[in-house]
Amino acid sequence: AVIEAGAMVGAGALVSPRSVIPSGHLALGQPARVVRPLRPEEIERLRSTADNYCELARAYRASAA
Repeated sequence: AVIEAGAMVGAGALVSPRSVIPSGHLALGQPARVVRPLRPEEIERLRSTADNYCELARAYRASAA
């Protein structure tokens, strides 16, 4: 399966072999199916959340050193 950068797979979704979830789209279900493009605010939330996790990891590594 290929889940392109910027795609979102919903909780509990089962991505089957040879599936392609395109960038900027939401996939849901069992098996996972692309249901719609992501809205701009959802894309921004994905970026913001990823940035936050990276910052938390940096802070953790710095405190553990």
